Amino acid sequence: MSKVGAFVASVARVVDRWRWLARSHAAQGLQLALVCLSVFTGVAVAGHQVPDLGGAHVDARSKHQRVVRTQAGYIKGFVENGAEQFLGVPYAKPPVGELRWANPVALEPWPEVRDATAYASPCPQQKTLGNFSMPSVNEDCLYLNVYVPRRGRKHPVMVWLHGGGSVGHGNGYDGSVLAREQGVLVVTLNHRIGALGDLVHPAFDNGGATTLYELRDQQFALKWIKDNIAVFGGDPDNVTLFGESIGGASIQLHMVSPTAKGLFHKAIFQSGPSRYYHPLVPLAEAEARAKVFATAVGCTDQSAECLRNVPVSAILEAQGSYGGACCATFPVDDGHVLTSTVYEAIRSGQFNRVPFLDVTNRDEHRWFLALTEVSTSHSIAADEYPARLQAAFGADAAIVQAAYPLSQFDSPSGALAAAQGDRGYPCQVRNFDVDASKYVRVYAAEFNDPTSAEAVLPAVSFPYLSAHTHEIPYIFPGWKGAASDPLPPLNRQQQKLARQMRELWATFAETGELRDYPALTKSREAVISLEIPRLRVITDFSETHRCQLWNSIRNWTPVP
Repeated sequence: MSKVGAFVASVARVVDRWRWLARSHAAQGLQLALVCLSVFTGVAVAGHQVPDLGGAHVDARSKHQRVVRTQAGYIKGFVENGAEQFLGVPYAKPPVGELRWANPVALEPWPEVRDATAYASPCPQQKTLGNFSMPSVNEDCLYLNVYVPRRGRKHPVMVWLHGGGSVGHGNGYDGSVLAREQGVLVVTLNHRIGALGDLVHPAFDNGGATTLYELRDQQFALKWIKDNIAVFGGDPDNVTLFGESIGGASIQLHMVSPTAKGLFHKAIFQSGPSRYYHPLVPLAEAEARAKVFATAVGCTDQSAECLRNVPVSAILEAQGSYGGACCATFPVDDGHVLTSTVYEAIRSGQFNRVPFLDVTNRDEHRWFLALTEVSTSHSIAADEYPARLQAAFGADAAIVQAAYPLSQFDSPSGALAAAQGDRGYPCQVRNFDVDASKYVRVYAAEFNDPTSAEAVLPAVSFPYLSAHTHEIPYIFPGWKGAASDPLPPLNRQQQKLARQMRELWATFAETGELRDYPALTKSREAVISLEIPRLRVITDFSETHRCQLWNSIRNWTPVP
């Protein structure tokens, strides 16, 4: 195509933008249209110079910019690492002032081309949980990041929910490799966490209609994606939720949430601490805990006005470790977002029926025992092991000790981690998977690279092996939490495993199937072992993790 022909084609592509701007922003429509035309064509138009959209310095980003029009207005991104990137894109009004502890609200349109070339602030959090956290007191934090393949349209969309509980953020997960390598569009996001995300107080919960802001933010972002992702090249009818740790647990809650129906079409869990056996917390119980919190921050009158004027720093100080002093553990029965336990919803088939891939790590709980050791500066001695089991398992301690003798493990911490981990992760997750498989297609996988590096915590008295969080750098290359120094690079074998894992994730996101691997059912325990030198199917997962013991303690049998 000639230069003239290319210019004409470029003009045609922005005519619709001119018309929209003329309708929506009459006084500024022509000027902005010319800006957009200049951006798309890289030439001066009608005496107007190509605008400087990248600041005073021309760098690699400013040479490869992209402008798209969302429903609220134009945003300007850039191309880097082989993918188009739009960072710090708002999906709701800032939850400040009267919008603190309120349901998310749609954005007001903006007339200018909005910069989307830098991450926005993480939501308020303290420096806890090692390098998972990034301290902040900025409540203006409802933003997301979009990573788009350079070629093609209607890409499968993968929406990442970060881990961390009352800390964490979506900014540290660079989706450009997934986008470039696997042809999927990746979205990561920030949402309210801790007391600001989970407090359920009668001063503003409206009997349950205004609650669970963390989950509502996530669902609001999914609605934004449904309405806007097509202009980036994504397919709004092919959205996969994937998340790690509490992000995975949130996905499980979205699967049983009536208000999440139709917002996603597949799910991938990574080390998600299952809420399968968690009871439904009554609204009144959650409100009672919130009243105690309100008194602790000086709002003895329990008024919304007082609570909405408490400094963020005071809220963070009073919410306790991981929000334990302010907020009831999910699921809370608010009568809207959550109305049943996960267990009841799955076994009855009354849930959002989407296929899913459920991934656990071989040595999940070693990470949590390491966190305790780091926090207390104390490693567990052999003679402490029986007392630790008693504290954890009560009347079942003796049979647990018989199943997890110290002689079979590298340390007392390793033994305790296996017992606590098998109960909380692999076996609870497997119960969830088997019961759900009656209604939807389920694949199961286990990350098993004992040489994987630890990004968040320092070295402890025992090896981490394939611990909680260790799979993250295999999906998001370069992930290092909030650490200032990068992790050691993956070796050649680990890089191969990482590529295989990303391909597996992307294939499932595209089709909802893994044709080279069997699905898990009640009668067929097929688990994909994500290991070096190659992926393989294992059938002894339940035996390895002693699930028969935990099933008997829970009195679990598969749904008929």
